[in-house]
Amino acid sequence: MSQLVIAHQLSAGFASLVALKLPADVTFIALDRVNQWEIPDAATVLLLDPLPAPGSIPAQAPAGWPHRLEWIQSVAAGVDEYPDWVFNIPHITCGRGANSFAIAEFALAAMLAAAKNLPGVWISEASQWQHSELCTLRGKTLGLVGFGSIAQQLARFAAAFEMNVIATRRSASAAVEGVRFGALEEVLAAADHLVLAVPLTPATNRLIGEAELRRLKPSAHLVNISRGGVLDQQALLSGLDRGQPALATLDVATPEPLPAGHPLYTHKRVRLSPHISWSGGDRGLGFVKIFLENIRRFRAGEELINQVNREEKY
Repeated sequence: MSQLVIAHQLSAGFASLVALKLPADVTFIALDRVNQWEIPDAATVLLLDPLPAPGSIPAQAPAGWPHRLEWIQSVAAGVDEYPDWVFNIPHITCGRGANSFAIAEFALAAMLAAAKNLPGVWISEASQWQHSELCTLRGKTLGLVGFGSIAQQLARFAAAFEMNVIATRRSASAAVEGVRFGALEEVLAAADHLVLAVPLTPATNRLIGEAELRRLKPSAHLVNISRGGVLDQQALLSGLDRGQPALATLDVATPEPLPAGHPLYTHKRVRLSPHISWSGGDRGLGFVKIFLENIRRFRAGEELINQVNREEKY
């Protein structure tokens, strides 16, 4: 395979970063930002928008789909927001692992902020100069729901803080020294900081609901950096009101963005960010490395990495 035509839904800035790294004989076509599913007939590869706008994905397949497409590459790790018709392609791959370090850093920062009461300890006048008790991560238990690349990196960070780490896992995972594994109920009960790090699949939809939240310590801090749908948000609000958990840091929600006036914006026990934990200093180079390797494999007829399970969409 010599000439390769890739159509993409990327923003101009991200597209320029990818384009700089592509082989010289690859044609890189920007799709119309309004009509992102009008695929040129010459394209055999489609690169998906990592942050599709609400309503931008058609419910039904556009006319002519899938054209000549043979491979779809997602920048994001999860493709759960896409309808079934998108998957009528021989090869579907994702960006799993590309942003693991950045997301794990974000989760660690959230845990430190909770332990050290940041930014609550900052003062702005002399009358506020007084002692307040802070906490530590040392000796605390990090509970990980899921043990993919993000959770594995976070476990390594936690080891440096002398934390205890307990995790759930669905299948055999890479070993990380000091991590023990247990059932979800055991992880929930043990966690001082509980981090949700599983993909959104039929099995994990609303995995954490009222019954699971009642297993947490009243002092527990819940961090969700996976998908909003993994957590029952109404059950969380009820749990926060009764003080179980004590705090929730949410980088994801459902829907995204949350509608104006949603109680998660203003709840005193919630720290909400607009799904930015993936953003880091490498400006997407982690994903580009994965994409370039898959381009090489695609042209060579080899098995692609990060293939998506079509049933679970991850």
